[in-house]
Amino acid sequence: MLGPPCSRKYEIAEVIAKKFNIIHISLHDLLNKELKRNNENSQVLLNCLNTGDLVPDKYVFKLLEDRLYASDCMINGWILTGFPKTASQLHYLDLVNPTFKPSLIVIIQNEFKTVEERSNQRRIDPLTGKVYDLSSQKYQKLTPNIKERLIVKTEDKKEVFKKR
Repeated sequence: MLGPPCSRKYEIAEVIAKKFNIIHISLHDLLNKELKRNNENSQVLLNCLNTGDLVPDKYVFKLLEDRLYASDCMINGWILTGFPKTASQLHYLDLVNPTFKPSLIVIIQNEFKTVEERSNQRRIDPLTGKVYDLSSQKYQKLTPNIKERLIVKTEDKKEVFKKR
């Protein structure tokens, strides 16, 4: 699934995955999981995420390949968000394994103004990694304690967002 930042790809993919009993692979989730491992790759990944730069392909390909070869993906199928972002990434799936070639590609289109407004409303809970839209009912139901600890996602800061 492709689209600009804040086009709600993640939420749409979650609905599709649940409806069709397939696995939602989010590159962002894979990167965050790798960051939590606090290994030799973590600093490179963190620097890229904090500056809005693309994570080098060698890291992305390894994480993605490991996940695509997992038994749940091989058996159930998958929907992928956050990938590809470059031409070399687009051709990667064909090169690594022809069975990884997607059977369908969904492209979401949004006006820049719309996604920019959404990015301004987005916050993350640094303890849980959950993302909230300040205008959503889900946000309104949060406890004051959770609301207080929410921060602007690094990738949603104006100088970083415009690079994406």
